[in-house]
Amino acid sequence: QTLAKEYDFQVLYRTEVVGSLRTEGTVGQFTPEEALKQLLKGTGLTYSYLDEKTVTIIPRAPSGAAESPSAAAGFAGSAGPSSQNEAGRISGALLAYLHGSEAAGPAEEQGGEPSANNDEGQPGSLSEVVVTAQKVKERIQDVPMAITALNGDELVHTQSYQFQDYAATVPGLTMSTFGSVGTQLIMRGITSGTVPVNPSVEVYIDETPYGVQGPFAGAYAAAPNLDTFDMQRIEVLKGPQGSLYGANALAGLVKYVTNPPDTSRFSAAIETGASSIYNGNGVGFDEHGMVNLPVSNTAALRVVGYESYSPGFIDNPSRGMQGINGSRYAGGRASFLYAPSADFSIRLNALYQETKYNDWSTEYISGATLAPVNGALTLDNVVGQPGRSTNGVYNVTVHWNTALADVVSSSSYSTYATAGIWDYSPVLGGLVTSLFGSPYGFAIANDRPATVWTQELRLSYP
Repeated sequence: QTLAKEYDFQVLYRTEVVGSLRTEGTVGQFTPEEALKQLLKGTGLTYSYLDEKTVTIIPRAPSGAAESPSAAAGFAGSAGPSSQNEAGRISGALLAYLHGSEAAGPAEEQGGEPSANNDEGQPGSLSEVVVTAQKVKERIQDVPMAITALNGDELVHTQSYQFQDYAATVPGLTMSTFGSVGTQLIMRGITSGTVPVNPSVEVYIDETPYGVQGPFAGAYAAAPNLDTFDMQRIEVLKGPQGSLYGANALAGLVKYVTNPPDTSRFSAAIETGASSIYNGNGVGFDEHGMVNLPVSNTAALRVVGYESYSPGFIDNPSRGMQGINGSRYAGGRASFLYAPSADFSIRLNALYQETKYNDWSTEYISGATLAPVNGALTLDNVVGQPGRSTNGVYNVTVHWNTALADVVSSSSYSTYATAGIWDYSPVLGGLVTSLFGSPYGFAIANDRPATVWTQELRLSYP
């Protein structure tokens, strides 16, 4: 990846091929070909040019087998004849997470997106990445904008279930959390402040824009931190997206794409795990499950459920408590697909997630030194600050491919609510003590429920 940045080209590979292999590295002045050979020396891997700006890392051919002509191609030349078809399929892809990527073609599901489980089945093969960034299905290299696609299988393999697990892997994407209030996403540093009127990064869940308007509804922190289990992919678009996604997409867009029901076969998955955290109070756990149930040849139901607990790591000396910021979230998704033909489908989606916090995951710091006032991993508040937030999305999407145009109708009802206690004792506690003669705390309850109806009718002409 470092070499690719240095020479400005793309490197594609499959995680199971690279595995735990390590390179001895290289230092000096080299051509790109020389540097690649040095880096792959002794690993059993070689490289092949898919085009002048795209290189794939593949296992070395067995002894006696012919080397691919494209392995000798240079940056100024074109790939060899035997690699032209491969280069045409995946050249210029901007995805490093290639394990289990979607394969476009006949394997697409009726009335839905390409399945995240589609694969060409050959070890080391690269599948084409299909996205819906411009509200039509197209190859990622054909999208004329900066885009990162996180594959759902890879998110599960790396245990990347929440923003904090994968945000750092997306160039230009950062996040700011507000405890029980929620999360604010920031793209390329563009934000209108800590508590802006509206967010600068829009969030979509399939065909539903998720968010509320205005600071009093908590719009600045309404980005849903959804669990990514059984998610097909997450698309991150950078730069203004207002033409297709509205005014809140000033800096970019984060789009969750869920797996549609599969009418062809029954499938199920279950996962559970335990975890620990530095200075943590207890053991964390997570549970995930999915069931896909075909009802008939034209209809199927897919249900996902999950629960996760993270132990607290912030201590409170005044109240004699440890790990006060433990958090738990639970929720699920259900999707029903009816597709009587390849040109017509109706999909019903429902999503609900609840997040609970025992207290804030913050420290008070000195304005002069930026050092923690009460010590590291310590929040010495007088009053507990528990909180709760809920996210709900209910959607009906009708897709009709007519002879003249592709028609999509998306009707959505979404809910967002936060409820919590904010401790203002550090600011107003002294005033309360002077008035009442006792060291009382001072807290404010903050409840913000909001609901949104959205209707979109879209015509797409080939």
